[in-house]
Amino acid sequence: MTPASRGARLTHGRALALVLTVLAIFAAVVVPLGFLTGFVAWRPIGAGIWKTALIVLIAPAFLEELVFRAPLLRWRDLRLASGLLAAYVAMHPLNAWALAPELRRWFYDPGFLAVVAALGACANWLVWRSGRLYPAVLLHWAVVVVWLHLLGGPLPGRV
Repeated sequence: MTPASRGARLTHGRALALVLTVLAIFAAVVVPLGFLTGFVAWRPIGAGIWKTALIVLIAPAFLEELVFRAPLLRWRDLRLASGLLAAYVAMHPLNAWALAPELRRWFYDPGFLAVVAALGACANWLVWRSGRLYPAVLLHWAVVVVWLHLLGGPLPGRV
């Protein structure tokens, strides 16, 4: 592994614009496919959204991005990025098997894992392009909160 070149990081404004752009493209692709395959369904639940948003910001968004994306800030290595992406995807069914059996319905689903891989790849790219971790955290956070509160994700009481 080689240390990353210390090129200029994007300004905060550009990094946020990049997050919004990636989020829009991600949603434009994933949400229609989710409806077509039945992976997502329009089931909005507003109650508890602020609590969920805060919890999701810490785990999974910040913690997973810290583990699976932060090394890319130091080392810009395609093999490392690929290995971290594979570990990120594999962690989901392992987590459901070991810690959260109620999530197996989603975390064992190949469609879900494809979305996880796409999210991870987008997060990798955001970290590489911006030179910052928080754009990946924000993307991850927004996707999970929308999934949980609008698109039928596994909120407690709905699992």
